[in-house]
Amino acid sequence: MSKLSGIFFLVFSLVIFFNANQAQAQQEDIYMVSNVTVSASAKSAGDSKVVATNNARREAFTTLLSRLSVSTAVANDISADDISDMVRSEHIAEEKIAGNNYSATFNILFARNAVESLLKDKAVKKDVAAEDFYLVVPIKILKQKAKNDNQKFALWEEDNEWKIAVEKSLKAKGLKKLVIPENDISNVSIINQENVEKLEYSQLEPLFTRYKVMGVYLVFFYFDDIENKVSITVKNIRKLQKKQVKLSFVNINRLAYDALLGKVADKTIEYLISGQNDNGAKTANTVKFEVQINSFGNWTMMKNKIEGSNLISQLNIEAISKDYVKISVNYIGTDPDIVSAFAKAGLSLNKKTDNSYIVSQSTAQNLKSLGQ
Repeated sequence: MSKLSGIFFLVFSLVIFFNANQAQAQQEDIYMVSNVTVSASAKSAGDSKVVATNNARREAFTTLLSRLSVSTAVANDISADDISDMVRSEHIAEEKIAGNNYSATFNILFARNAVESLLKDKAVKKDVAAEDFYLVVPIKILKQKAKNDNQKFALWEEDNEWKIAVEKSLKAKGLKKLVIPENDISNVSIINQENVEKLEYSQLEPLFTRYKVMGVYLVFFYFDDIENKVSITVKNIRKLQKKQVKLSFVNINRLAYDALLGKVADKTIEYLISGQNDNGAKTANTVKFEVQINSFGNWTMMKNKIEGSNLISQLNIEAISKDYVKISVNYIGTDPDIVSAFAKAGLSLNKKTDNSYIVSQSTAQNLKSLGQ
């Protein structure tokens, strides 16, 4: 072999070796799911961590299935132990423990061979064209006549123009994977004024069976004619998973109300479609509170009141002093006016910035006088 051919053979071998390593690295990237943010609350911090870890692994596995062009419904039939066995390694960041609450961000790497073996055992077939069908329930939040009135909604009524706008958008886009359920006695008995804010998977399961869908999007619409903006709250409920995301649309072009409805409906549907392929997306409903206090007992009363409001899903303590406690919470209420929502729960909030509020001492004084 000549020197020139020897050099060529060496270079060619290096290229093959490099490409093989590059292909392997790309496969590794597919099986790495990053930035999975979860939180949980249980009887103890240890129990909360176990629940959060299992939720993170399941969410990451669902994302992996989507990447592999496998229906995410497969995850419903796989146990937490099976998913845990497929995890090669995981990195935990931004870990926070407050009382019995736990939250963290996970980066999870799955073992390719273990995943392929399990999918083979489950006789799962890859199908690039597979679609996940969902129900969409458009709900209009009605303006309250008085601050103390209970929140009212337009759901199945014919004058729910938000529902009409979403129907038109779905029809125009030719989307069959998103279905608006019929207005019949059976459906109204399942989703109605009394329970629409607190629905759980078990209550909606008859709908999933009837329509053969994976989950439901409850899409709350609220129009603030004073600030000229629309707030959308999307609740995604499916087996072993419940998420909430808030969207906001400012009417910069001063569109007429009907035109604004159509525009917001189109953008919301686009978000729902993209969201089905991005199961690891973070929610954007974190709010910061500066709770004014004058004693530890005072703080305990305030904390119990905030957690008992049914308006938050998580509470993290960020700083404590003798005069105040700084906390962050995940707001899960459907009323876009946070001040009004907490006022109904007996908490007085003063807005500092868009996502920051002061909980005044007047609330603490009222709680003390009531013996709470």
